[in-house]
Amino acid sequence: MKALLLLAMICAYASAFAQAPISPQYVVVRAVSLSGSGEAVTIQQPASSSKRVQFTSADASCSVTCDVTIERDGTAATATAATIAKLNAEAPTPRATAFSASDVGTGTVIGKRTLLNGGMVRFDLNSKWLQGDGTSTNLTIRISSITGEAKINIFWRE
Repeated sequence: MKALLLLAMICAYASAFAQAPISPQYVVVRAVSLSGSGEAVTIQQPASSSKRVQFTSADASCSVTCDVTIERDGTAATATAATIAKLNAEAPTPRATAFSASDVGTGTVIGKRTLLNGGMVRFDLNSKWLQGDGTSTNLTIRISSITGEAKINIFWRE
């Protein structure tokens, strides 16, 4: 009886410290020199076989005054494919696709910040996700037309 009670206590203790599986995390990093033009980076669901994309954060910076806009669900981007980096080498290939210098159509604006004389802004996107198939299911970070340096980073899990 004591052995059974001890075993039950050990199992309860072990389950209290068990961790849920961690979803792989991905990032798109875009740094560009602009001359009278803007930049947009889009994370987009594929037409089929998508997985839920849970965003964690995004940041953008400019070397001069600029507007940074977050948009959702614009007309599908088709160019130019951006490189997605895995934060951990063991992560599977992501299902979501990414575009830089994106030709995504204007979507619903869900956030906008003006950076005066350059600077950086970080957006907490923990409550934003993409669910379901369809290339018009997307999130875009857009920097207004400037002459200067611009950087955009978007982090997410699948």
